[in-house]
Amino acid sequence: MQQLALLAPDALAEVLGNVVAEFKRDCDRHVALREAEHKAAQLEMKEWLRAWVGAEVDAMVEAVEKRLASLKDGKEGADGLPGKDGEPGPAGPPGPPGPEGPRGEQGGKGDSGYQGDAGPAGPQGPQGEKGEQGLIGFTGDRGEKGMDGRDGMPGRDGLPGVPGVPGERGKDGANGLDGKDGKDGADGKTVIERLEFDSVTKVLRINDHEAFLPIPIHRGRWSPEATGDYLQGDEVTFGGKVFRALKSTTEKPGVASADWILSTDRGRDGRDGKDGEPGPQGPEGRPGRDLTQMGPDGSKW
Repeated sequence: MQQLALLAPDALAEVLGNVVAEFKRDCDRHVALREAEHKAAQLEMKEWLRAWVGAEVDAMVEAVEKRLASLKDGKEGADGLPGKDGEPGPAGPPGPPGPEGPRGEQGGKGDSGYQGDAGPAGPQGPQGEKGEQGLIGFTGDRGEKGMDGRDGMPGRDGLPGVPGVPGERGKDGANGLDGKDGKDGADGKTVIERLEFDSVTKVLRINDHEAFLPIPIHRGRWSPEATGDYLQGDEVTFGGKVFRALKSTTEKPGVASADWILSTDRGRDGRDGKDGEPGPQGPEGRPGRDLTQMGPDGSKW
């Protein structure tokens, strides 16, 4: 992170642009893989229907494809209105003192100051020659209150938190309304009076016939307390990876399991985010001590 902070704005923009481009390419590859899997499942179902019912099932296949298309995720909706600004957070702790700045140039000679207080008595020296009597010095003025120290630099943001546990599996929606009766078919051709698909049991019902379709349906995070078995084609998330069931099972997913196959491997960890904005100013420091007019023993006089 410190290395990114030292980059020039143009270089930093180029680095961030490469990160965003790489992330977009990973997303595009994942979407293309998912679309290819759905198309393969639809083609497999179409061939199975042709072999079971016969050559005159084009209308039935078209209806099934429309039904399957309705099970996919819809397009993203429009962005919502911006939310209200939240309350300001608590003030952060004062940061550590900043590094010492470079030594400045030597200033010009200042005016002579007032005579200061007498220092502590030194060791007695050899007796010197008797000098002339000096003048009595002036008592120095009391010094001004020292200035408060500068605030420390804001501390760095903490690392991102661990991702939360996925929510529980949602309840199944209510069954849709029955469609209107279709027109009578021509003589000698099959008439489809009933066409239903149960996304929970994956059972396709055509008139009085039923068939199980092992199409991929995501069931959320794997749980040993799930109601019933996971069916063939069900996809679950476990250990940061996506597994697809090869048959009806209650076994825990894994690479070595014969009941599951790895569909999507775990992605790489994202890069660290940018440093946040500086925090609010810390509390005012306590007043400094007055060291003027203090005797050798530490007492005031």
